[in-house]
Amino acid sequence: MISLRKALKEGKLEEFIREHEKDAPGDLEKLDKAIKRPASDKSKATPKASSRGASDD
Repeated sequence: MISLRKALKEGKLEEFIREHEKDAPGDLEKLDKAIKRPASDKSKATPKASSRGASDD
């Protein structure tokens, strides 16, 4: 059975779909919770900005 990642990488998405058409439906409630859950502090996309120090002007 081909994984979604491999199917996307190798351009075999139709094969992946064919293999998984008979799979049981997922839990939409769990999916909604995962989508709406805030990202954890450990995986921030951008680093914290540095604080401004005293100016040398």
